[in-house]
Amino acid sequence: MIVANAMSRLHVLLAQAGFDVAKPDPLAAWAAHKLFVRETLESDEDGALFQCGPVTFGGTRRFQVDLVRQFAVTDDDYHLEQLHCSLTCPLKPWNEPLVTSIWSFKYETLDEYFTAVERFPDFRMVMSPGNWRCEVKQEWVS
Repeated sequence: MIVANAMSRLHVLLAQAGFDVAKPDPLAAWAAHKLFVRETLESDEDGALFQCGPVTFGGTRRFQVDLVRQFAVTDDDYHLEQLHCSLTCPLKPWNEPLVTSIWSFKYETLDEYFTAVERFPDFRMVMSPGNWRCEVKQEWVS
């Protein structure tokens, strides 16, 4: 996959997983994320991140699950970009302490990374249905 096509490819995989932006399902997003990071990307650096925890948007604290693919872009210069599928829901006493960051770089294979994420003790609770919002965005990180 060409880096320039990454966002459109993620949207296709989200749709194929039955993901609806109007009523986001974190497990459908996770299924699409797993397929997305398995696809070969024309990039010197390529990794995936699962992170969750409280965040603040415009003064409002929410709980976020962020599914990220980070990759190098070599156009006029060399830099890293991240493509996020970020899901947020209201911050509650039960989800506020659920914080983790799991990078694929720590594991030999993607399967080991996926297993580590799914073995996060609170994975099922974090990914449960709820009042979720979703944003898919790509950003320059360095």
